Amino acid sequence: MVTLTLEHLSAHYGRRQILSEITTPTFAGGQIVSLLGPNAAGKSTLFRRILGLLKGGGEVRIEGATSERPVAYMPQETGSTAVLTVYESVLLARMQGRSLKVQP
Repeated sequence: MVTLTLEHLSAHYGRRQILSEITTPTFAGGQIVSLLGPNAAGKSTLFRRILGLLKGGGEVRIEGATSERPVAYMPQETGSTAVLTVYESVLLARMQGRSLKVQP
């Protein structure tokens, strides 16, 4: 089973600290977990940090994965004019691997 644990995770843009000391319990594959917060609270930054698209302090542990890319990321803004359902977006992200930037 794949698990995800965050320990003392931080991220910043330039000198501006966005995330500071985020620690979570271990999330197990198959769990449904939500991340809620107002605009500009750091939700997307957290996902980018988990994927390694942003550098910062702390540790992201993904254990039990059977592939090198156990996480897929589909940003809300892709720059594409394609209209996809949520299901199609998830399938596309899974096929592309860790990070997906759709070009028009």
